[in-house]
Formats: sequence, C-alpha cells, structure tokens
Amino acid sequence: MRSRFDLLLLLVFFLSACGARTQKTDDADQSASSTQYTGDACHDYLMARWSNTTARIVEGAPFPIPEEHRAILGQKSALNDSSPPPSDVEKVNRAIVRFLAHAPDDPSLLWRQQEIARIVGSFENYYVQYLRSSAQSDEEIVANFFFVVPEGVCPTDDHFADWRRKLVSVMGGGSDFWFIRYDARTDSVIDFWINANK
Repeated sequence: MRSRFDLLLLLVFFLSACGARTQKTDDADQSASSTQYTGDACHDYLMARWSNTTARIVEGAPFPIPEEHRAILGQKSALNDSSPPPSDVEKVNRAIVRFLAHAPDDPSLLWRQQEIARIVGSFENYYVQYLRSSAQSDEEIVANFFFVVPEGVCPTDDHFADWRRKLVSVMGGGSDFWFIRYDARTDSVIDFWINANK
C-alpha cells in the first residue's frame, strides 16, 4: 500500500510529464480565487482525441478526409500506370465509410471498437494514400491512413514531407496509423489493420 506522500509524488510526476500546469484564476462570480488545472492546447487536444471512444459514422455519409489530404501513389510509365484511377478511389472511399459504419456491430472487430471510435472521431485529421495492392492486381487497392495533428495545435516536425510520393510506413503508433485493403470484385473492405501501440 502506498503512503499519501508516495501518491502525491506520483501525481506531481504525472502532471509534470503531461505538460500540465496550475494557474490562478480570478472569477467575478466567485468570492475567492481558486486553483484550476489547465493543460496546454496540444495536451488537451490529444487527450480529448484519445478519450473519444463513442464516435460513429453513418453509412452513406460523405468521405470526411479533405481532398488536400489524399494522394494516389503508383508508378507511371509509357507502358504502364500502376496507380488506381480516381473513379476506383471514390469506390474505395464509399466502401471505407460503409465498413466503419458497420464495424461497431461486427463481433469480429469487438476488440478494436475503441480504436475505431478514435479514428472516426478525428477522421478529418487523417491523411490517406491510395495504391494498388500489387503490380499484378487491378482488383485490390490499399488505402493507407496516418494521423496529422491540426496545424498550430502541437509543435510538430514534418516527418511525412514526401507523403504524396512515398508510402508512409511506421512501426507502432496505434490508431494513428492504419490501412484497409479494398477488393473491386466484391466492392468491399477485405482487410483492416491498425498498427500496434508500440
């Protein structure tokens, strides 16, 4: 059993590790000033995103990722174009929305529900890359997603500066990095993968 002092030290360590600070506020409605917890904007944004475990998307909803956050990858030459055509990409987008709309009811995805809700809750802040599953297959398209914190919220380095040309592939990261595989023959998502947390 921990002593009160140990718990207090643990609390102080946690608050300092999260970048939290206390701030005196003077409220006209209160007769005395109080100490109030306020985290910085980055911490607050990320914590709100992480705690969103109930967001849902409705089948038929528009694909929420802005056009400027989308890139079609592939090799183009005079003899071959391995990038998926825009008409196929639109089918992929509709299938993704349909898949995520029904995912909360899918028993095989029960263990992924919190991560799926986090994805859906901040869908518009993801970037997506579309590419053929393999050079031999015109029927399968991979949609590779990675999360980018909105500009001005957190200090960031642009780790993915070449994202429009090069596939973003990282180890770990949890629901910040995920992909689906789409099959044009069945017009459906046939594979769904979220990175491990570490």
